[in-house]
Amino acid sequence: MPNIENNISKKPTAERERVDALRQTDNPYEYGHLMGDKFLKTIAKIIKENIRESDFAYRYAGDEFAVFLPDSDTKIAIKVAEKIRQKIETDVPQQMINLFKATISVGCADTDMIPSWTMDQSKIDMQEIIKELIDKADQALYQSKDQRNKVTIYSHDLQKNNL
Repeated sequence: MPNIENNISKKPTAERERVDALRQTDNPYEYGHLMGDKFLKTIAKIIKENIRESDFAYRYAGDEFAVFLPDSDTKIAIKVAEKIRQKIETDVPQQMINLFKATISVGCADTDMIPSWTMDQSKIDMQEIIKELIDKADQALYQSKDQRNKVTIYSHDLQKNNL
C-alpha cells in the first residue's frame, strides 16, 4: 500500500464515501457474505476506475471508503465524487440492483479548512493533516447521509451545525 504521507506534497483533498441504505437494510451482508463482498468489490472497482492515477482509494470501514486526491481542490473533488456517485447509480450490475439500492453519499474536505495547513513543507505534520482531512470529510459525509445519494463539501458552517 503506498504511503500517503510521502505522496501528498501539494494541496490535498479527501473524500469519505459510504454506500447508502439498501432496499431492505443498511447491511450488505443480509443477503449473504458472498453477495455483500461482491457488492462492495463492485463499488470499490467503480471508485478505482474513476480516480486519477495519482489518487489513493481505500476501504475505510465496513461499507465506507476514503479517497485522497493530491494536488486538488474542492472543485476537483466535487467532479470526482459526482462522477463516482453517478457511475455507481448506473453501472452496478442488474443482479445486484435487484437486491440493493446502489447509491453512495460523499463528504469532501480540503486543506483550506485546516488551520494548521501551510505550504512550508518542513512545518507540516502530514499525519495530522490527513487525520484532520478525514475528520472534516467525515462531518460532511454525515450531512450527505441524511439526504442520501449526495455530495457535501465541508464548510465552517457545517462544523457549527455539528457541535
